[in-house]
Amino acid sequence: MQGKRDPEALGEEEMHGILDDADFDGPLVNYQAKGNRVEYQGIEQVEGATPTNSRSHARTATSASTIWIPSTTSPSESTRSAMIRGAPQEFETSLGDYKQVNGVYLPFSSESGPKGSSSTDRGKITYDKIEANVPLNDQRFVRPGGGTRP
Repeated sequence: MQGKRDPEALGEEEMHGILDDADFDGPLVNYQAKGNRVEYQGIEQVEGATPTNSRSHARTATSASTIWIPSTTSPSESTRSAMIRGAPQEFETSLGDYKQVNGVYLPFSSESGPKGSSSTDRGKITYDKIEANVPLNDQRFVRPGGGTRP
């Protein structure tokens, strides 16, 4: 909020970051329809995992992601680079504690932060429960302060 009380429209870079984050399926699901490019980049050792991880790369118009996918499970780590306030920034995310929700395995834990940051400087999220396809009231998407959806 930075001391501001009234809502403001986001800048272009901030909006692109939010749109990238709002892609719940990630950059690999339906990547062509989303305008992403995916490249297989071979086998690579990922910290704490076996060397059988395959590496895929997804690029949108606003950012690039590298996603490590072990040969038998779901993604375990990813990195994302994006322009923030005109400067390139890199972030990493580690996923774990996968459980099945409506037939799909989802990570129930996530740790993320700037690339190379210590564990004390990284955000950690643990989910107790994840529900799929829950109906939402359109009122939740109305802009604060009166207005309609952007």
